[in-house]
Amino acid sequence: MNVTIFSRNLREWVSSFPIFVILMLVLLLSVGENINAQINRLGNFIWSDYHLLRLDLAKPTCDPNVDVDARVNEILNASSDDPFGDLFSAPDPEATRQSVLNEQAICQQKHAEVERVQAQMSDEVLAFRSVDRALSWLSQFSRDNQSTMLVTMLFICALTATLTYHHVGLRPMQTVLEHRVGALAQVIANAALTYSAYHYLINGWASGTVILNEHIRWSYLFGFGALSLVTLVQFFRVPA
Repeated sequence: MNVTIFSRNLREWVSSFPIFVILMLVLLLSVGENINAQINRLGNFIWSDYHLLRLDLAKPTCDPNVDVDARVNEILNASSDDPFGDLFSAPDPEATRQSVLNEQAICQQKHAEVERVQAQMSDEVLAFRSVDRALSWLSQFSRDNQSTMLVTMLFICALTATLTYHHVGLRPMQTVLEHRVGALAQVIANAALTYSAYHYLINGWASGTVILNEHIRWSYLFGFGALSLVTLVQFFRVPA
């Protein structure tokens, strides 16, 4: 029974619709990346500190109200207990105090910066930041999965062309001998690619380093392996 949907049979939908979905996904993700850049520019135009507002600033761990005298004594005592502390010169209490005061001033600046940013965190900023983060996630997803989408399209198209005998050729195969010769050539080529993909994966493991995008190597192995099996079956089952 030949089921047709919108003048397309089931085989055409199975082979074409996934490619359409992937292409539309790539298009939307690429557009989303451009929109995300414009969203960042708009945020910086509306809020001058948006580059900080879009982040979750952690509260500084330093104490802005540290007891300066106690801290100076602590440092001096630690220096006196160090057998190498006065190797070149004795610790200078005034220099130590000034250093502690400088640290305290820097710490107070950090706390003031965080408080100033948090004071601007309104509902509008939170809503705008949510959209920005969603688009940022989509952009990162696009960058991380471009290779996966490309490999998926490659093998869907390759399997479709192989199963439907739609390979590019000078002329279509007509006789049984031509079909067998063509299928045998494809078996040899796909088997060689499968063997290459297998060693590509094995060599990555043998290198002793972490393989980046290991799933891509597995995709090569299973994809070319599937093509090898399909062409092997076609070698024995010549179409009428």
